[in-house]
Amino acid sequence: MKRFQTQSKYFSLSLKYLIMITLTSFMMACGGAKENDTNAKDGTKKDNETASNTVNENFTPANIKSNAELYKTEEYDGLEKALKEPEKVFRMSLLEKGVKTLPDEMAKLKNLQSLGLGYNPDIDINQAMKVLSQLPNLQELALGDDSLTTLPEEIKKLTNLHTIWLDGNPKLDYAQAFTTLNELPKLTEIWVRVNDFKVIPAEITKMSKLKKLVISDNDIEELPAGFSQLQNLEFIDLSYNKKLNLEKVIDELAKIKSLKKLHISNCNIKKIPDNIAKLENLEVLFLNENLFKTLPIAMKKLTKLKTLSIIGDKLEPVAAEGLKVLFTQKVMIFRNDK
Repeated sequence: MKRFQTQSKYFSLSLKYLIMITLTSFMMACGGAKENDTNAKDGTKKDNETASNTVNENFTPANIKSNAELYKTEEYDGLEKALKEPEKVFRMSLLEKGVKTLPDEMAKLKNLQSLGLGYNPDIDINQAMKVLSQLPNLQELALGDDSLTTLPEEIKKLTNLHTIWLDGNPKLDYAQAFTTLNELPKLTEIWVRVNDFKVIPAEITKMSKLKKLVISDNDIEELPAGFSQLQNLEFIDLSYNKKLNLEKVIDELAKIKSLKKLHISNCNIKKIPDNIAKLENLEVLFLNENLFKTLPIAMKKLTKLKTLSIIGDKLEPVAAEGLKVLFTQKVMIFRNDK
């Protein structure tokens, strides 16, 4: 609050006005009363102005936005501006800000639905999650490269969370993390790139609500037993897993009838196995930067395929020419002409 001081008026008296002292005293009294009244009005006016500049913390949270609506809103870069107008904040980035703890004032951001908190390796995730647990509208949370070892139980309070990024946290106990995340009723998308996985923890097979899994840039050879329990999975990215046993992976994925998009780029694949035809509902297939020189005729059975990307392929000229007649339906094919 600003402080306001009332200035006193001083009157010079001379002999000329001594005969009017009584009248002057009376006028001063009246003037003082008027001045006090004016100052009171000025103080009220300034108090009102101050009140109008006060942060609105008692607003009613907005409805949850769709992704399309959410990404039309401004992304706030940092806390300073955001805390001055909390009702306007739907997206915020604190990436690479050297964050160690989150201020309690963040609880004011009741409309916050997307938060980037990655690349803060010194963050106290337990303290941070206690603050974030007060933001139930949060839908997206990025915690990549935060040197995590476990996920706090408080994350379960984020009941509207549908997407989480955990990339670059190789020391994280993923068995614990997947078990904890499985209790989030709306979580459908997980990113776990660059985590040195050789084996995907079996706990992921219990996450039956998953629709999208990005698990690229690891050392995976096979999918865990029971992976096909993910019967809502529509998209999986296994790119940059150089030791991937594609035939075994496809056998497991073929049991997931909801699967529509498969990315297996840069996996050192020398041959596309015939069992790829089992992925009967596949609509998008990315095979970029691999080593195969031909495509199997069995791919003709992918009758729902709409997009095939083979950029950087090693296709022989005959195989490349055969792409024109490989599919009976119209397929958009992306590749480098050699």
